[in-house]
Amino acid sequence: MNNMQKALITTTLAAAIGIGIYEARRAAHLQEQAQALLLRKDSLATQLQKERDENAHKLAAARQQGGQSCGDLSELMKLRAQVAKLRDDARSLDQLKAAVAATDHATAAEMKSWLDRVKKLKENLAQMPDQKIPELQFLTDQDWLDAVRKIKQLETDADLGLALSSLRNSAKDEFAHMIQNALSSYAQANNGQSPSDWSQLQSYFASPVDDSLLQRYELTPTGTVTEKTTPLDDQDDLYYQISASGVSITGGSVAENTLQPALQAYAAANNGLKPADPSQLLPYVNTPAQLAVLQRIIQSAAAK
Repeated sequence: MNNMQKALITTTLAAAIGIGIYEARRAAHLQEQAQALLLRKDSLATQLQKERDENAHKLAAARQQGGQSCGDLSELMKLRAQVAKLRDDARSLDQLKAAVAATDHATAAEMKSWLDRVKKLKENLAQMPDQKIPELQFLTDQDWLDAVRKIKQLETDADLGLALSSLRNSAKDEFAHMIQNALSSYAQANNGQSPSDWSQLQSYFASPVDDSLLQRYELTPTGTVTEKTTPLDDQDDLYYQISASGVSITGGSVAENTLQPALQAYAAANNGLKPADPSQLLPYVNTPAQLAVLQRIIQSAAAK
């Protein structure tokens, strides 16, 4: 986290899922523009060469004629104007070629940097088994790209932690939708009823799911599924709540959820203001869990 206030202020988190493809689409769009410019360049080059040859032939023929009439002189002037225009078009074509080359270079450099960061993230994760969760098996190529989309270097521990949290959240989101589809299929096949245990739901997954993975989640009597494991990063890892009707994030990170009562108490006592420093929340925490989370945040802020 670059700013510890992020851990204290409830933010809108739904935009984190599914919108991360902007950069990939932008890169693809730039490549399409480059290809279009190249096609336009080839077409213009052919047209300009043809017109230049025709007008040069006319101009040469006019110059060879002796004792030109007024009409001949007028035609000669027109031809000279056309030649001048062709020269301007040629300069424009050169500028167009330079723009195409610059666009190709920028796009290639951007894509290479992006893929290099993905490779670096995979190498780091391979050496950090404590940062893995079983749901990572469901990651897509787009999830990996999204994890480093806004991280340009991936050199600091903070950058790496943020990217790893993004991976875990994306993986859990993929699995959460698999659970949601299974719950929906079960309800349709059982008159709207909810399963009472995972064994009843197994056959409704599109592909088999390992029982050890399912044990990381709690299936409640009401048919709602929530995580029952402790997150690896209590500031950036998200909790998911799943039902037959959909998937939702349960309000934000663990730190935000835990400290929400203290934040509300602080705002009530300070005319709706938010704390500028995490230590300002100390008088408003009233449970050991709240105090433990707040102390970690204060210690992390002091270390920066």
